Amino acid sequence: MWSIKSGQCLYTLGNQTLMIFTATFDPTGKSFITASGSILTIWDTITGSIVKHLTKQKGTVNSLDYSPDGKTLITGSHNECTIFVDVESGHHLKILSGYSNHIWALSINQNNVLASGGTDGKIRLWSVKKASLLQELNNVHKGSIHVVQWHPDGRILASCSSDSTIKFWDGITGECLQILSTPIDVIFSISWHPQGDLLAIAGIGNKVYFWQYSTNQYHHELEMPTTEIMKLVWSNDGNLLAIDTRTGQIFLYDLSQNCLDQIFQREKSNINDVRNGLSFSQDHAYLAFSSDDAKVEILHLESNTFLGSLKGHLVQVVGLIFIKQDQLIVTISLDTTVRIWELLSGKCLHILTDHQAPVTSLTIVNEDTFATGSADSTIRIWDVNMAKCIQVLTSDRPYEGMNVYEATGLTSSQLETLTGLGAIVNSTN
Repeated sequence: MWSIKSGQCLYTLGNQTLMIFTATFDPTGKSFITASGSILTIWDTITGSIVKHLTKQKGTVNSLDYSPDGKTLITGSHNECTIFVDVESGHHLKILSGYSNHIWALSINQNNVLASGGTDGKIRLWSVKKASLLQELNNVHKGSIHVVQWHPDGRILASCSSDSTIKFWDGITGECLQILSTPIDVIFSISWHPQGDLLAIAGIGNKVYFWQYSTNQYHHELEMPTTEIMKLVWSNDGNLLAIDTRTGQIFLYDLSQNCLDQIFQREKSNINDVRNGLSFSQDHAYLAFSSDDAKVEILHLESNTFLGSLKGHLVQVVGLIFIKQDQLIVTISLDTTVRIWELLSGKCLHILTDHQAPVTSLTIVNEDTFATGSADSTIRIWDVNMAKCIQVLTSDRPYEGMNVYEATGLTSSQLETLTGLGAIVNSTN
């Protein structure tokens, strides 16, 4: 909290480890409210102490405002949901919902078929060459798709969500080939071993499970000193598995030696369900990962020394890849930007600002192109040499193109909802 007159910092919110997306004062100025992910907290302006927490909201809140009398709070979130909240009770008075497909997951195979998954619970398969939708898989999981990942042979796609299952799909027909039930209530990450016979699986719980594709059996388990595992990434040679946790610890697991080592500890825990950036270089000499204060750390594995930090993003870095024979690193962030960095110098070469909402998924297409997915419901294909978006992939909303001009019995709010879902209200005359 700062004094406008003196420019002095009056106080810092104590024990505040959560990322604050937005804040505003109430009309009296006696209190203010902050939004951290989906958590709203009201603070006393004078003391900086917590007054109360409000009911958890729907999605990450990125805008706040009070009604003139201070009794109602209006929140806006990344999932295009506006909620009117009674400040005294915390109850939701009214919810206005639009349509949004927050792109959580991207994966591409050798045939340039890009798989995407998001909050609408569907998997879409896209032709990158033709910039067209090949097919759409409906009723895939209960809830948002957390991860989609092609098998190394490019023929089978694995997907996971919050329903404790992993589903395997034929990449050509879209047929569900198998449903694997797991002992994990919520699966946050899956990762195919480069040789294709092991699938590492983790989420809520203190174990990483290794499922063997050829035998359809669990091969072994790895017990972890933490209860929530957010992300798993194999090195290209298949020797090392990088493991990121909600509590901020990063581990390396040596498969051949069955050995686990902690290599880093963030100061802050991950309070939302967005995974941090984590990636090996293609020659598996480096491991890059997002750390505190929106930075990226780069570790040289053989010498166990840090090359340096990439600094520039405003908030959490949630994805990164090495590209151009490991000369460059691409990072994405909840600050809505994509950045391209030079590995050895740590210099930020380009800041790409085409996305209109947090960028939450990233995959390499080839050495010259990469793809990003965002809460703005778009997938963008980028040319790394030109530092330019060259394609935009968007899916139809549920009522895309439906003309409701002559529809009867609809209220103005219903018409507004329909147009938000893609309907049009045009006279055909």
